[in-house]
Amino acid sequence: MTPPLLGIIIPAYRAQDSLQKFLPELLRKVPGIPVLVVDDGSADGTAGLCKNLGIECISFPENRGKGSALYEGIRAGKAKCWEWALSMDADGQHAAEDVPGFLNTAAHSEKIVGILAGKREFRLGVMPFARILSNRISTGMVSFLLKTDVYDAQCGFRAYRTSMLEKNIFPESGRFEWESAVLMNAVSNGFLLKPVPVQTIYFEDGGTHISPVKDTIRFLRLLFRFWKHRKKIKN
Repeated sequence: MTPPLLGIIIPAYRAQDSLQKFLPELLRKVPGIPVLVVDDGSADGTAGLCKNLGIECISFPENRGKGSALYEGIRAGKAKCWEWALSMDADGQHAAEDVPGFLNTAAHSEKIVGILAGKREFRLGVMPFARILSNRISTGMVSFLLKTDVYDAQCGFRAYRTSMLEKNIFPESGRFEWESAVLMNAVSNGFLLKPVPVQTIYFEDGGTHISPVKDTIRFLRLLFRFWKHRKKIKN
């Protein structure tokens, strides 16, 4: 059997309610693409839901963070010979209709391309101004440090080339800052990013596990460490 070009990884923490709607829809709209859920220490029925749907689920005994869940998912995908691992959020804010765009881009990407970056369209009325401003600032900061356009630093809808595991591109643990760390590691090691247009979906009343203070501090610490490392190399 030929290994799949791409598989889907869904990190999930206390997401049973949203997954009950999202997973059946995903299976229906993109049949034939393997799906792996990483249950990040949830105390709900996520694992049971996956079992009922015939979806593989890796369960952590305690919450480790989104980055840790993605790392384990990518490792599992690499073991299954996936060439690409596509990360989708469990809350349904990533559209299944956009998956074929990642598949097509993956099929036509050179080996030097390491990340297919979901790129949203930011418009008032679709996303709050505060979220647009936050994204513009973080994307601008990361792009400036890397001296290349990272397109959308806060979009978790991305496909990662699993062979980058061999280059230690993926931190083994982390939370929401993990995704920015991977961008920096990939570009610093010569990999290219390629944008994939995706829908802008924002739920006004949707829950989030992001801690505005703690995760902002983690992000800023990451940028500072990267800047310090770059400065040390230049000197």
